[in-house]
Amino acid sequence: AGRGIEMSKSQGDWKISDTTVANIARSGVYASESMGGGTIQQLTVRNASDGIVFYNSSDDWTVTDSTISRVSDYGLDASNSSGDWRIQDTTITNTSAEGIISAFTTGDWTISGTTISDTGGNAIVPYESTGNWTITDTTIRNSDADGIDAARVDTGRIRNVSVTNVTDIGIIITEADGDWIVEDTTVRG
Repeated sequence: AGRGIEMSKSQGDWKISDTTVANIARSGVYASESMGGGTIQQLTVRNASDGIVFYNSSDDWTVTDSTISRVSDYGLDASNSSGDWRIQDTTITNTSAEGIISAFTTGDWTISGTTISDTGGNAIVPYESTGNWTITDTTIRNSDADGIDAARVDTGRIRNVSVTNVTDIGIIITEADGDWIVEDTTVRG
């Protein structure tokens, strides 16, 4: 199959739950340019090109209790999207590119209770995004680039995060115009 579940350019609220998408040539869930929000829970995506793609979408989304593994590109790509995002209790592992890429977004983001490991790119990239960023109770390990690249992200909080064994920089927060708090966090080589 090409894509597992496609809902691009769709409107309305969606719920995807208790679903497995495996061994496909393209994205597990593809919702580029969608204008509806919703919940993804207990989704497993493995052996695909991307896990979840919401590029250039608008509205609020929650991804919870899900696993994305062995993808040849991004774990979750929500770049250029608007709306608030919550990623919680989710595992993203063995990606050839970034674990979560959300560059140029305009909503508030919360990532909590999540593990991102063995990424070919940065683990989390909210590069040049507006909105408030919160990353808590999260583990990042074995990234072939940076742990968190929050360059040009205005405000945020990183609490109780463990970043270990990343190739480049553990946490980047440069050119921020607002307030950032980093607390109870460990960065190790």
